Amino acid sequence: MSRELDEATIVLTTEALPVVSDVELEIDAAPVRVAPGNYAAECLKVTKVDRREWRRTYWQFRFRLRGIGPENHIILPGFVNIPRKGKVSAYSKLGRWARIIAAYTGGRADRVTMKAFGQFLFTVKVETVTQANSKGDKKPFTLPEAAQYEVVSEVLDIVGQLAPRSSAT
Repeated sequence: MSRELDEATIVLTTEALPVVSDVELEIDAAPVRVAPGNYAAECLKVTKVDRREWRRTYWQFRFRLRGIGPENHIILPGFVNIPRKGKVSAYSKLGRWARIIAAYTGGRADRVTMKAFGQFLFTVKVETVTQANSKGDKKPFTLPEAAQYEVVSEVLDIVGQLAPRSSAT
């Protein structure tokens, strides 16, 4: 009896296993790579994102690079943490970006609206993301070359003011 069971087990393990599923994944287009450096860019959109698994809330910016090279019209994200309590520090990334707008407009550095980011052409710093964020106590790990991508890491200056955008109807 045990011999029959062993033979049946051997037969099952040597047979080809059927494909579990033929589900096709739909993935956003792969990010277009841009050489790290400084570029002119306009801010298209600012979205508040709440990442409960990271216990973090942040602003996600969408910047469109402007120029005469292959980088023209490439859209890159930029991320700025929102403090859990209190005011934004003047020395934080968002505080620095707000001070740049206030210095250009002559307005108050402690009162800049998110809408103001869509009114200017900026000089931005683009960097390559080579480390993946990890949840919990896991350490970040190095991304393989094919999985790396670029982000706007810093707003450096204002090039000029953009003409008001007409709302599409």
